[in-house]
Amino acid sequence: MRIVHKSDQIRLTTNKESFSCISRIIRLANKEFGSKMVFDLKKTKKADGNLKSVYAALDYNLRKSRNTLRILPKKSKALNVELKKDMFGYYTQWEHEIEATFCSGGTKVYAFDPFDYWKFNEYLLFEAFRADWKRIIPCYYKTEIKDFLRELFRNASEHSNCFSPIFIASAYDGEMLRFTIIDCGQGFLKSIDSTGQCAVNESEAIGLALLGYTSKDTAGSNTLKLLGQYCCENNGDLLVVSGGSSVSFDKNGFHNSAWLPGAFRGSIINLSVRIELPEFLSFAA
Repeated sequence: MRIVHKSDQIRLTTNKESFSCISRIIRLANKEFGSKMVFDLKKTKKADGNLKSVYAALDYNLRKSRNTLRILPKKSKALNVELKKDMFGYYTQWEHEIEATFCSGGTKVYAFDPFDYWKFNEYLLFEAFRADWKRIIPCYYKTEIKDFLRELFRNASEHSNCFSPIFIASAYDGEMLRFTIIDCGQGFLKSIDSTGQCAVNESEAIGLALLGYTSKDTAGSNTLKLLGQYCCENNGDLLVVSGGSSVSFDKNGFHNSAWLPGAFRGSIINLSVRIELPEFLSFAA
């Protein structure tokens, strides 16, 4: 069976409206087995490049139910979203066509086995920032964001309780630098339950994590809280999706929650910062 979901978003970006749109694919897939799910983006004029990691992780989860995901961008045939693996690691073959269609300024999707810290660090050193970005983005932004991404990867490895890949992609469009890192594990609710904290749903569990509660008392236990503060200080955002909830960080501690039509199996963490360029670089850019 072929099931088509048409996006009504002119721009798909890392906000609750776009994730609400994307998660409708999950709601449709939960009722089917062995279907070809088509995400029709013909009305979408722009899509953030870091969202390509969301498509890859979504397809990974759909395949557990023998469903598959295809992307239908404007003026293009439907593209199979498929993650493959060889002796060198994970790779996909469709992101460059998405990139060409939306001119989103993004990287390829990368995926790593949990606890493969060496390969993830290699990614941070050589692939997380495209060559054309490296010439523009000041070094201290890259250093600070790499440190946060290392902690996010470690937290995902330790808390997801599964051996599914951890996906990541990035984008630099205009002045905003974005990263999206995703695991397909147990989600925030089960993780927070193990701390002894009381959370009645995924939204509350994410809120507690943003306040610094985690299932393990480690050096990275305040990672999300510190990252949220960092994003706010740099005129960006931190958005966390898990289960059927999306929660954005608010520096005042009152986090904004929204329900999603379909529940994502795992956790999605989206961070963005506005890059303040030195005056001479701003003129050159």
